[in-house]
Amino acid sequence: MGCAISKPKNEIALIGLPMAGKKTFLKTIATSTISFFDHHSNGELVYGLQYRNLELVSFDISATNPDLSKWRQFFISDCKSIIFVVESHRASIESAKMIYDMIRSLTSLPIVIAANKQDLPDAMIAPEIGEYFSIREHNTTIQPSCTSTGDGVIEILEYIRKHIK
Repeated sequence: MGCAISKPKNEIALIGLPMAGKKTFLKTIATSTISFFDHHSNGELVYGLQYRNLELVSFDISATNPDLSKWRQFFISDCKSIIFVVESHRASIESAKMIYDMIRSLTSLPIVIAANKQDLPDAMIAPEIGEYFSIREHNTTIQPSCTSTGDGVIEILEYIRKHIK
């Protein structure tokens, strides 16, 4: 059920490291099947769906070889906000911070950090992650979430709906 497209008309980029919870985030709000499409025919799997007036497009960023230039060119430069899904487990937080710093260096777009998997033992709470990431920008916020239960997902989307221009 895929289709090749030249450029999705997205408003919100939903990004994060593999297994952070992006697809589960989308499934939480999906009222129909999540759309799968081939990103610019290069074989990368991208997910997307509509939520009210927002179109979310989700993709993985590799911590070992992040090529953020293509994300800036194809997604970040065309969207109004970014949801950065972060696994709140202490073992993965350093890689997430590295990616956040790279994203922040590329754009001044508003970013909502979804501090996901709050239900896991040893999960860092949202303020702890904010401190670890040194978040001081007025256009970055951090929200706790647990996509497997749906906790925080709608709140994140409603926050974005209220704050995007």
